[in-house]
Amino acid sequence: MSPPATHPTTPAASSVLRHANRRGVLRLLNQQRRCSRAELGEAMGLTGAAVSRITRELISAGLVLEGAPLKQAGSLGRRSSRLTLNPNGGVVLAVNLTANRLQASLNRLDGSRIAAHDLHSAAGLTPDAVVAELVSRCRALLDQHASAAPLATGISVAVTNRSELHGGRVTSALLGWQDVPVASAFEAAFGCPVALESRPTGLLRAEINAGHVSPAERVLVVNVGVGIGMAFTSGGSRPSHPESTLGNLAHLKHPNARIDCHCGRQGCLQQCASGVAVVRTLSLGANRSTAPLSHHNPHLHTAIALADHGDRHAKAAFFDAGTHLAFGLDAAHALLDPQQIILAGEAGRQSDFVEGVRAGLADAGAPLDAQRLRISQVTSDLAAASIALDAHVFGHFPTRGAPTA
Repeated sequence: MSPPATHPTTPAASSVLRHANRRGVLRLLNQQRRCSRAELGEAMGLTGAAVSRITRELISAGLVLEGAPLKQAGSLGRRSSRLTLNPNGGVVLAVNLTANRLQASLNRLDGSRIAAHDLHSAAGLTPDAVVAELVSRCRALLDQHASAAPLATGISVAVTNRSELHGGRVTSALLGWQDVPVASAFEAAFGCPVALESRPTGLLRAEINAGHVSPAERVLVVNVGVGIGMAFTSGGSRPSHPESTLGNLAHLKHPNARIDCHCGRQGCLQQCASGVAVVRTLSLGANRSTAPLSHHNPHLHTAIALADHGDRHAKAAFFDAGTHLAFGLDAAHALLDPQQIILAGEAGRQSDFVEGVRAGLADAGAPLDAQRLRISQVTSDLAAASIALDAHVFGHFPTRGAPTA
């Protein structure tokens, strides 16, 4: 019998494997907060030697901290120690370019915020001027907190489909932007890699990184602000945003709605189950369904304040929008069978909206109990920071003097 065939490992394949293992260690430490080397090896299926090499490199790079050895009764061998992610091992910039928020923040390696600046209004500013202003605010944050150069920048963008993020440039009907060079502006300013993703994808990444969601679960995030966005992961697959404008929840047609939508259809949930639907019901802004959704953001803030202070018309408007969204969630549940559906966004977390969603699901007999429908507590800056961490820190080993494997 001939010996089994061997498959030599190429340098490129070895590099990919090393990056994947380092990413896994950093992610586990971020989720579990502290682990021994033995626990890391067991969780990742790695040998003790491999874990030792990876953790030695991460400690040398300043990304991981090692605590004092633990006392183990009856053990004569080497005492184990706990490893933790070093939140101060570097910083990332987190930027939100969404219909609800224009924000720049400085974040630690665990995603937590150091400081943030909000651009409260983009009135009168061109898209290029908005980007320049956010770059300026990022620079001010770094200067104010005496931070070293950022490891990466993550940018959360309001888009209807991921194809609108092409080559670091943004085209967004939701923002009213056309082919705006976003990534290059931040790369030139800070000399670090930049990752752009849709806002819902960033929210889902943050849920996974924080340990709120198991990477093995099927999870749907539905972000409801002035518009609706979604991201889905299927049992360990990369969280993704729908590629097709008509192939996501926002553009599912509700049988009882007739409002024109950006996509050219009528009755999309984007127009009847979102914050803009509430704004329209309350006649707070211009009733132009084709205007960029970002134009309605100040009016949504007004509507939320009215509802939270007990205004019955505002409360009813949010409740009705929630019942419309329930139609879409029921359909998504039937098609995707998610183990969790997470509602996020300023409108999505509003109490009357959530009550409307639950009431609509109950009326439809949808098999979604309280455990399967959850309200996200992830902040906008954590979502954007998670984009940077996944793409360029947890995903790619920062080369700051660390030894090579």
